[in-house]
Amino acid sequence: MPIERIGVAQPTAFVSTYTELGTATKTTVASVIVVNRGNADATTTVFVEPFESPGATEERAFIIDNLTVAVGQTFETFRFALNVGDKIFVGASTNDVSFVATGLYDQIGRTNVLYQTATPNAPQIGDIWIDQGSNDEIKVYNGSSFATIASAAPQGPTGPQGPEGPTGPSGPTGPEGSSVSVLGTYATVALLESDNPTGNIGDAYYVSGEDALYIWSDLNQEWAEGGPLGITGPTGSTGPTGDTGIGGADGATGPTGPTGPESITGPTTPASAGATGAAGDIVWDADYIYVCVATDTWKRVAISTWS
Repeated sequence: MPIERIGVAQPTAFVSTYTELGTATKTTVASVIVVNRGNADATTTVFVEPFESPGATEERAFIIDNLTVAVGQTFETFRFALNVGDKIFVGASTNDVSFVATGLYDQIGRTNVLYQTATPNAPQIGDIWIDQGSNDEIKVYNGSSFATIASAAPQGPTGPQGPEGPTGPSGPTGPEGSSVSVLGTYATVALLESDNPTGNIGDAYYVSGEDALYIWSDLNQEWAEGGPLGITGPTGSTGPTGDTGIGGADGATGPTGPTGPESITGPTTPASAGATGAAGDIVWDADYIYVCVATDTWKRVAISTWS
C-alpha cells in the first residue's frame, strides 16, 4: 500500500492561530508525528478541518488537544481517515516542535458507480461518476480528482420489433380439479348428518330449511355450508315452433272381410197414381205393402198392421 507525505511544518509558538500542515489530495488514512527538539516541554494540538466546513470551528475534529510533549520526546498520533480536501492544522507552545503527516492509500481502487449532480464525497481510486449536470459526462477518480473519460450518448430511436420466437413447449398438465355432485335434498342439517355421518369428496346435499348447499369437507370431516343458492331467474320467453316432423310409415292393410249374403231385390214401389197393376198384385218396401185392389189402383198398408 503506497505512502504519501501530506505535509511538514515547524510552526511559530501560537497565541490564537494554528498552522496548516497539509491538505489531503486523495482518500487516505493518516497520522501525525510530533517531535520536541527544544529545551522545554511543549503543549501541542492537532485537528482536522473537514472539506465541507472550511473555517467552522465547531466542525473541527481534534486528534490531540494541548498534549504535553517532553523535551527530546517524539509522539505519533493514532491513524485517522481523510477525505479529499480535508486539512490538517497544528499548533505548539514553543518554536522547537516539528510536525510531519503521512498517509496510506489504496492504489488499485474499487468499482463504484455514482449517478448524481454533485461531486461525490469521499471518493476512492477507480470510482466512476456520471455527472448529471454536465451532459452525463463519465468520470473516473484517479486519486486526486475526477477525470472525464467520455460522455454518454443520447438514447437512440427504438429499433423495429424482432421476429417472433418459436412457441415454447407446453407446460405440464395441472392437477385435476374437484367437482361437486348434489345427491339429494334434506329439510334440515340435522337430518342430513343423521343419514350421512360421513361423506366423500365432492358430495353435496341441498338443505331446503336454510336454502343452502352443504358440501362434505374432507379436511374437517364435516358437512360445511357452501353458501345460499342464488335466486331463480324469471322464465324465459317461448321459443319458435320447430319444423314439422317426418310422417310415420303407413300401416299394413288388414285382410278383406267375408262377403255378406246377397239381398233380395224388392219390386219397385208403385206410384201413388197411374201405376200399372192387376187386381191382386202386391209389392212392398221397407215399411209399407202396396196392394192393387183394382186395375191400376193401389192401396198402401203399413207392415205393422198387415195380418
